[in-house]
Amino acid sequence: SDADQDEGEDEDEDEGQGSGYRTRDDYTDWSREESHDDSDNYLSTMNSPGRNTIASAEPAADLVLRLAYYMVTEDSKDGRSSSTMLVFFSASGNSGTDGEEYLRPHRFTPILSRLIYCVRLVLIEAILSQCEHSYVNVASRPRNGQLQTLNAARRETMCDETMSPMGEFFSLLDYSRALRRSEGPVYHFY
Repeated sequence: SDADQDEGEDEDEDEGQGSGYRTRDDYTDWSREESHDDSDNYLSTMNSPGRNTIASAEPAADLVLRLAYYMVTEDSKDGRSSSTMLVFFSASGNSGTDGEEYLRPHRFTPILSRLIYCVRLVLIEAILSQCEHSYVNVASRPRNGQLQTLNAARRETMCDETMSPMGEFFSLLDYSRALRRSEGPVYHFY
């Protein structure tokens, strides 16, 4: 009929004019084949390349990630936390500008909190990396089981009574907060 034919012509005219109503067919897919993610044997239904196709292109950044991860997961020797590089580095951040004295707890606590935040980011990037760092053999994160992977690493490196720098940092942060509360006001008025 003529009404159906006119409707079909109107639809053809509206295509590409940004009417705001788009269908799935309007978007270009990365590939028409279903991709296979080898990390967990899960067949993707997204019609997009797997996470393993994205790789870091900077070997220097990969090496820095590996060094930072080693520093985060380094075990202390003979039960001394000062034997790890990261704890030694944090002690140098506690010194004043001239290097003659240590910072007061109210000045050092924010610095230590920032260091703990950065260490957590390094740990997450090394354990559940968004892209593959093939230069240092860090695989991209699996599609399934991310929480179990993160919890296993957390138990080894981030909990109290672990022989890693993070356990020492948390206890040092608690101690420094307690000192900060008992120290009294920073400014005294006469």
